[in-house]
Amino acid sequence: MWRDILGGFRADVLECIDAGEYVIAPTRMRGRPPGGDTEVVLDEVYVSKFRNGKIVELREYRTKAEALEAVGLSE
Repeated sequence: MWRDILGGFRADVLECIDAGEYVIAPTRMRGRPPGGDTEVVLDEVYVSKFRNGKIVELREYRTKAEALEAVGLSE
């Protein structure tokens, strides 16, 4: 969906944190709205749960602290 509304969309994974059966990935997304000169930047943190090498659950959080807490860890 982001690619459809933001020109030049890109998502950069800033870090990967191994949390056992989870991987926590703070991510920065950016792009420009149609006709806009200002770049939109959005930071989100994705928590992926793996089973047999495949993602079986994906959650998103606004902060790294929230994501870590969700899997029982802290900063």
